[in-house]
Amino acid sequence: MATITFTVTDASGTAFSAVSVMTIVPGLSISCLTQMHFTFDEQVSTLFAVPLAGKPPYEFTVTGLPPGLALRVDRNRLAYLMGAPDRLGSHSVTLFVKDADGAEAQADVVISVSRAGYWVETGVAYLRVGDTFNQLICQARGGSPLVGIYGTKNYEYAVSGLPPGIALVTYAEGAIDGSNQFGALVSGTATTVGDYVVDITAVDTTGISVKGMGFIEVDPKKE
Repeated sequence: MATITFTVTDASGTAFSAVSVMTIVPGLSISCLTQMHFTFDEQVSTLFAVPLAGKPPYEFTVTGLPPGLALRVDRNRLAYLMGAPDRLGSHSVTLFVKDADGAEAQADVVISVSRAGYWVETGVAYLRVGDTFNQLICQARGGSPLVGIYGTKNYEYAVSGLPPGIALVTYAEGAIDGSNQFGALVSGTATTVGDYVVDITAVDTTGISVKGMGFIEVDPKKE
């Protein structure tokens, strides 16, 4: 909300003022990665897109997905990619989103499918103020990780955009698709209501990095 004062001065030098209060509503936009790199015929289950601003519920339409991948929408608000891509190459994908008021936005993403993909699988968490949170926020797949003596795969992670009170702690062992990998462990107590799009970077032993995107919703404390 913004308050704007208009002042008009006539020929005699007399000034007249008027105050107007305006509510500025941000337009609908989409938060998503611009590039994703998957491995041929390997399962994918990751957050794909988060609408920003706008009025829920949202309608999602996507074109150009590699065969084997599908869009899944959760709570009419968040879009995931699911499946196993089975066509090699670079695929130009366009995501269209429409909100309840009819506002529209689109995002263009390039999805590459190769024999040696490299990506970060991420998800969503729903908390209330005062809730403690202690879990993996993502797990990297592919690339050239440091492999431990038990087959665990280690990456370096950097995370930003977490809710106040929650921070990256250390690496922790988890399981995904039957194989042990390391992920980014975040921990703490949520203190502030809001929707948080979390930016994640994973780096393998060759120094190559890849981006991921997570989402944490913090709601008011339940009375």
